[in-house]
Amino acid sequence: MSHELRTPLNAIIGFSDVMISGIHGHISQEKYIEYIGDINQSGTHLLRLINDILDISKIESGTVKLHESVVNIGKAVEICLRLVQNKLRQGGIKLEKRIPKTVPDIFADERRINQILLNLMSNAIKFTPNGGRIRITATVRASGVLVLSISDTGIGISASQMENVMSEFGQVDNALARKTEGTGLGLPLTRGLMDIHDGILKISSEPGQGTKVQAIFPKYRVVGSAETE
Repeated sequence: MSHELRTPLNAIIGFSDVMISGIHGHISQEKYIEYIGDINQSGTHLLRLINDILDISKIESGTVKLHESVVNIGKAVEICLRLVQNKLRQGGIKLEKRIPKTVPDIFADERRINQILLNLMSNAIKFTPNGGRIRITATVRASGVLVLSISDTGIGISASQMENVMSEFGQVDNALARKTEGTGLGLPLTRGLMDIHDGILKISSEPGQGTKVQAIFPKYRVVGSAETE
């Protein structure tokens, strides 16, 4: 099923990429260029939605297999930041990153860790107004767990809406949220990915004050040692 869903979308996205780049000749009509861009963005969004749905389905059925290796948190954060750099720049959002060199690696599935980071970064950017701030930190607590934290100065989430945003396809009911593109699967999927790593996803938030999300990895996944909080 995943092959049948992804293959035609990959073709649509791939050919529209070729047309946008003008590899085989320039398209003179600006309106056509605009339409091609819309096709590309819509195809990419739909592919992301399909991938998220398939991932959640695998997690719920217990069929996700972790391909574990030693993952450097600092490098993983840098890789994901490069992917969202344009969105940060477009939104005029300031970034503060504090990942000490003493923070140890973790034993985990690198692709899934990147997926967790991208989901949390994208959410923070999406719900932070222009000129806001995002802070990313990583620390090891006295208990030995590693805590990766992403906080923002965005719209925040009320206590009454917290359960909704953690449910599949649930979203914050807010004017800024309604203007943003999203599937409502980012946080449920991220929580599922943390669950299969025996980790915890903790969210604290207040409307108008921003949100802080902590991805807490168990001690047995932490490689080596570092200074505690």
